[in-house]
Amino acid sequence: MGIVSGGGLEYLNVSRVNLWISGPTLAVIGAGFAARLKILNLWLCRTVGDESIAAIARGCPLLQEWNLALCHGVRIAGWQSIGINCNKLEKLHVNRCRNLCDLGLQALREGCKRLLVLYIGRTWKLSATAIEVFKICRGNVEISEEEIMFIGPGN
Repeated sequence: MGIVSGGGLEYLNVSRVNLWISGPTLAVIGAGFAARLKILNLWLCRTVGDESIAAIARGCPLLQEWNLALCHGVRIAGWQSIGINCNKLEKLHVNRCRNLCDLGLQALREGCKRLLVLYIGRTWKLSATAIEVFKICRGNVEISEEEIMFIGPGN
């Protein structure tokens, strides 16, 4: 897979941008220029919120891997948007997301039908029951506690 193919961006790493921006600034990713995006790394973007997540989920229909580890601003509405819109998502990194709760995990469980791996270590608001229900309902999804900071083509 190439970085840029057919005139569209396929891989984007904007990890740690919370040092420079706040608010829904990252929503621009879902505004059309990245419609062919397959891999998005938002690792450690602590200030990214539901508005940006929803715009990206709607505007990047080909997304296959998304790293949201340590994105504390993502709440139920963001997780629901991912579940509803990210139909091609295969790998999702949610390690140490402070606001991933049982309802958020339910939204991911009920959506994201192509999900193969969920990286989910050290989440504070998730109950053991919610994780077990996810495993029962989505037995084909590997649950991993491994935290991968950098994702990209070839990984």
